[in-house]
Amino acid sequence: MWALYNVPSSLLHPTDFGFQLDWTDVNPATWNIRQVWYRGELYDSLEKLSSAYSDGTIKNKINIKRPVNSDSLYSSLHHNGEHSPLYSQRPPQVVEPDGKRYSIKGRQVNMLIFLRIVVLVVVVVVVVVVVVAVVVVVIVVVVVIIIIVVVVVIVVVVAVVVVVVKDK
Repeated sequence: MWALYNVPSSLLHPTDFGFQLDWTDVNPATWNIRQVWYRGELYDSLEKLSSAYSDGTIKNKINIKRPVNSDSLYSSLHHNGEHSPLYSQRPPQVVEPDGKRYSIKGRQVNMLIFLRIVVLVVVVVVVVVVVVAVVVVVIVVVVVIIIIVVVVVIVVVVAVVVVVVKDK
């Protein structure tokens, strides 16, 4: 997490202070700070940062004036200064150094022949996959039906043999 000022476009007003928070648990009571970032240095805890700040280890301490949220703030979304004329320059143009890669016929736009080929190949592959899947399903159904018929025939033959053997 980074410390930011509550002003428009706050990333344009850096504080050079942040911390890594361990919030892997859903219980906020178990959350803790793993590291602290201050002036390009990482500290293992707030206590280590505080002691380095107090004992003079940190030489150039940050002394940034807090930006005041107003319409004149440079990061404000309000326009500052004079408006530029609407048509002071020509509009931007698209450059096609190798010529157009499209054609227009009436209301139809034809683009890049290889795109058509790719679409055609994808459609053919999808159709082949669907046909193969249908054939496999039909084969499986036919095999299952054949197995059922064979089992029924075996059961009928066994039943007939049992009846014939009992009658003798």
